Amino acid sequence: MRVLRKWWIWPIIAVLGVAILFTLLPGPSESVDVSKELFVDEVRIGHVDEVTVDGRDVEYRLDDDETTFHLALDDGETVDSVLRDGGLNASELPRIRAGGSSWWVDLPFYVMAFLPSILVVAVLVAALRWLWRKGSAVRRDG
Repeated sequence: MRVLRKWWIWPIIAVLGVAILFTLLPGPSESVDVSKELFVDEVRIGHVDEVTVDGRDVEYRLDDDETTFHLALDDGETVDSVLRDGGLNASELPRIRAGGSSWWVDLPFYVMAFLPSILVVAVLVAALRWLWRKGSAVRRDG
């Protein structure tokens, strides 16, 4: 543990930590906003297998496509009501599942948001420890 007392090890640890953090962050998503009519047409054609609903946000992907399509519902609307108003019956509806991100998906964003504050506190603690030790050494000599 003596290695942790070297001044040059902490910048290396910080750079490695940031590099690991950025590899864990999700990349930019390819999300395309679509209209309700296009959504109904895609379901009618049979290109949509599953729809994820998170509040009023609806996301789906076409068969074997990486692009995510996004649809915003109005107040009081459901995916089921939009599809039925578009002329689809119950047998034509895709799987509808409730979405929502878990806490570990949002954690890197919170860490990055509070990282400057954390670094300021860490520098202040390190400076106070250094001043405390320096003050203790002066009192022993005096």
